[in-house]
Amino acid sequence: MLPIRILKAAGRVVGRRLNGKLPITWLLAVGFTGLTTLAVGIVFYVGIQETQRITLQLLAERGGQALAQVVRSVDGILDPVRRQMALMTESVAEGRIDLRDRDQITGLLVGSLSANPQMVGIGYVTANGVAYRATRGERELKRVVLPGGEGLRRQLQEIAKARAPEWLPPVWSTILQQTVVTLRVPAFDENDQFLGVLEAAVGVGEVSRSLAQSSSLGETAVILYDHDWVLAHPSLASMTMTGSDTRPLPRLEEVNDPVLAAIWGNGTMPKGRFPVLLRQFDQEATLLTLEAGDQDYIFLYREIRRYGDKPWILGFYIKGDVVEEAFGGLEMLARTGIFVLLGSIGLSLVLAKLIRRPIRDFARASETVETGDLDAVALLRRSPVREFDEGARSFNKMVEGLRERQKIRDLFGRFVPANVAADLLHDPSRLSLDGVRREVSVIFTDISGFTTLSESWPPEKVVPLLNKYLGIVCEIIAEEGGIVVDFIGDAVFGLFGAPQPMTDHAATALRAARRIDQATRNFAEAVQTKGLPFGYTRIGLNSGMVTVGNFGAADRLKYGAAGDAVNTAARIETANKAFGTLVLAGNAIVALTGDTDCRPVGRVALRGRSEPVDLWEILPPGAGQDPWIIAFRAAYAALMSGDPAAREALRHLAEERPEDQVIGWLLDASETSSRPVLYLD
Repeated sequence: MLPIRILKAAGRVVGRRLNGKLPITWLLAVGFTGLTTLAVGIVFYVGIQETQRITLQLLAERGGQALAQVVRSVDGILDPVRRQMALMTESVAEGRIDLRDRDQITGLLVGSLSANPQMVGIGYVTANGVAYRATRGERELKRVVLPGGEGLRRQLQEIAKARAPEWLPPVWSTILQQTVVTLRVPAFDENDQFLGVLEAAVGVGEVSRSLAQSSSLGETAVILYDHDWVLAHPSLASMTMTGSDTRPLPRLEEVNDPVLAAIWGNGTMPKGRFPVLLRQFDQEATLLTLEAGDQDYIFLYREIRRYGDKPWILGFYIKGDVVEEAFGGLEMLARTGIFVLLGSIGLSLVLAKLIRRPIRDFARASETVETGDLDAVALLRRSPVREFDEGARSFNKMVEGLRERQKIRDLFGRFVPANVAADLLHDPSRLSLDGVRREVSVIFTDISGFTTLSESWPPEKVVPLLNKYLGIVCEIIAEEGGIVVDFIGDAVFGLFGAPQPMTDHAATALRAARRIDQATRNFAEAVQTKGLPFGYTRIGLNSGMVTVGNFGAADRLKYGAAGDAVNTAARIETANKAFGTLVLAGNAIVALTGDTDCRPVGRVALRGRSEPVDLWEILPPGAGQDPWIIAFRAAYAALMSGDPAAREALRHLAEERPEDQVIGWLLDASETSSRPVLYLD
């Protein structure tokens, strides 16, 4: 032990004395020459062993990724259905949807079926045994009184007691003429009273089509149900499925796949490093080797139980030749390694000289980058060595990119969409924005009652909340392709269509507004539960020609937009107060998008404009088909055309929704004018 400690101490002393003193030319020459003999002796063993390990690891990683793709394909079909059903029951439990109202049942079932292409049918069974169903092949909602009497009601009550969603076994649907898996969820109202059961059906054929798309060259993905039944197979995607109540799925031997038929018959679990490595990428994976005909196969699968009581076997099989071919190049690799090592001895001195200069220049340039003074960084010189030359060019591009990113941050701040930033970095000349005229869409947001909140609550509570709120709004704008131009207290000014032109700027702005409305509602309600009176967000949208470019002093330039469309968007946002709405848009937005999930609220006169502006309330997706909204639009059109019966129609609508301030304003204003106009200061 003592000699070892002495050698370690001597090594540390020598190392400290030689720090920074050994030239790289000498080190490379001595190192290459001295290590060549040792390298030749161990290259066969180390090289082959390491290459074999990497090859096995890559194969295992490929297998784990392929298996994960099969699982994602299934989850990609069934998880949206589960989320939709959870959203439906949540809406019912919160009182937003009344399942005692047939019109609301129709809107819920038909709307959910339209929003989820994975569903082939959806139904609702009341606690009294009345069933409603909607399928893709039927245009209207069907109502059926189910037989069963007291026995059916007891079965429904058992479902109610369970409360949890439940995936049912595959069954043959005589109505849909296909095999389906069904998600069943009990529904309760806001008083926790059991209303009935919602059921969504997903066709097994859709799962097979998804597998056919996810299967890559040489891999055949399959899904088995309870080991013996084929739930999905690429060959079933193009076949007409047949079944019966007793046999909704084909057995393994009925799919015309000899490999599938032999899986449980002669499949064995192999030993060795490959199964162990596979577990690193998928701990739940199981590997079988089997023989079908004259060919060996590998079957990799995972057993999951989240879609019912019986297990689903998700996996794929490949030919065994794929693994054997992966090791075919090891011998050639070993021979090549010997020649490379021998040739490196003769090139060691030349390489040492070629390496020294670019490494030294890189170290000096890196030190300058570390100081943050990017303008002072000297660009690296070209090198005859390709790798160093590419490294020098990459480093120079990196420095230029850092400089351009700094300019973009100065102009746009943090919330810039990735594609906009990429275009500006690809073409830096776009930063010279002296001002252009362009059609864009503008969004303004503001928090109702925030001034009162900020004055009555301490800053240490208000500021973190506001920053989190602004982060939500700004990230949605950026995700939809817009940019955040400015913050005005709690207000946000966003722009779509500049600096990068957008043909669908109005549609993306409208989509962003709906997302902001939903996200900020959730945020405000979460804050309100903690005792803070955080208000809802008012949003104004408008489209039109504006001037976009860099505005400000020479040393404080900031990208922005100016023009009548911008001013109008800001005034539209404030009009929400008068109408009792949260999201309003100018007529240009609705005209450009053709969106139907909206309703006209009135004409507003803005200071500086000769003609009133038509405003529309933006509604959630699908709300435009609400019968009440349809009736309102008809009454509004009649009012604007001077029909004397319009006011009576509005009164009837007001009786249904007395809290609607828009109707209240229209009734009051139309007493003195056939085409009422709201005047804003």
